[in-house]
Amino acid sequence: DDDDSDDDDVVELSQQQLNQLIVNDSRDPFIGMIEEIQATNFMTYDNLYWTPSAGLNVIIGPNGTGKSSLSAAICIGLNGAANLTSRADGRDVSQFIKHGKNVMTTMITLKWTRNQSRKIKRETTFDGERCKTKWWIDGQQRKNIEVTRLCHSAGIYLDNLCQYLPQERVKKFAEQDSKQLLINTMQALDRKLSEQFERLKNFGRTKEQWERELRHTRNHIA
Repeated sequence: DDDDSDDDDVVELSQQQLNQLIVNDSRDPFIGMIEEIQATNFMTYDNLYWTPSAGLNVIIGPNGTGKSSLSAAICIGLNGAANLTSRADGRDVSQFIKHGKNVMTTMITLKWTRNQSRKIKRETTFDGERCKTKWWIDGQQRKNIEVTRLCHSAGIYLDNLCQYLPQERVKKFAEQDSKQLLINTMQALDRKLSEQFERLKNFGRTKEQWERELRHTRNHIA
């Protein structure tokens, strides 16, 4: 009898109703989606070429087969700080150049509009003492800050643990308190969400202040 009563509580939705619940169909390309990754002389790779699909991509392989190297290529190729990968200190990228080589390149293609993509290329050379890096966006040489701005305009923030989380930083993700996790989640979904959240909090504080002043004025009049 109990089983029958449980079945009565089940609400079946039509396919049309289910479709209305889907905010973003992950099969559809979106701005900032990685369409293609290329790299030469990057960590364990002589040559890397990968075209991820829209939505969830899972890379499986034994230890030492280059999974973390691919993750690092995304970070370094989009001007993320080297220490975000936990594979290097500060912004020193010399450790990402394959042993025995003195130059490495990355090329990451991002979806931009329905008919347009943006290509970000990085070339880093190491002369034994220091690294020198050049950047290109769509074939035009640019400064690194312009690469970062382009990524930010696509909603890509590599310092956000809810967006870019290599295995070495999982501990830091778990150490987030509920407030920081909420903010990082909102920023990962849409940077404007966190900005609106801050405005809402400020509005609440202002409202409380005016309510206190109103009570004080009423008491004074009475």
